[in-house]
Amino acid sequence: MLPSSELHGPPLPDGEKALHEVFSQNVIKYPDVVALVSTQQPSTLYGIQNLPSASAEHEVDYLRWTYQDLDRAVQRFVINLRSRGLRRGNPLVIFMPNTAEYVIATWAAYQIGCAYVPINPRGLSNDREMRHMLETARKGCQSDFMAVIAGTSDMCTRIEELTSEFNCTRILVEGDVDGWTPFKELMHSPAPELQQSLCRDQHSELSDQTIF
Repeated sequence: MLPSSELHGPPLPDGEKALHEVFSQNVIKYPDVVALVSTQQPSTLYGIQNLPSASAEHEVDYLRWTYQDLDRAVQRFVINLRSRGLRRGNPLVIFMPNTAEYVIATWAAYQIGCAYVPINPRGLSNDREMRHMLETARKGCQSDFMAVIAGTSDMCTRIEELTSEFNCTRILVEGDVDGWTPFKELMHSPAPELQQSLCRDQHSELSDQTIF
């Protein structure tokens, strides 16, 4: 049997800061540094400026966002999620592969103060396990409302069955299904008055909530 792992060293700087505060600091300190690369997604995703390749030799059309670019995407998503009723303490349940949308939703959850609940889509075939996970998220947050994000349309029917007794808003990244809000719709630039009323709050009192 392997021995327990141990970590040694000085305390991490800013160890008590919430994740969304650390991210915001990085946006301020390193706005032009690469924050996200997704080689399977286009450089024009959601109309957000793409970081040019450093070398013409590697001039490939894929997504490369700086911290400033990623922050712009996250802020759009945060504002549009809030406009649909998502609030601090509500679960944000994610059934997605590792894409730019996954990253956007993750940071949006922490900024709003939602409980971030990532679930492996492969587990959707296990009815008992999925119902247990969703009920655990609902009870853990003591919330009657949640948002659910599906990566692809083939997940929708199963997720609808699992969440039929929940009050939730459903968001779909790829595809078009009745009753589901397209992810791209939440990535439109909000109207100026909406941006003003739902502008970024630092919420230094927020604690990170994650349910695995």
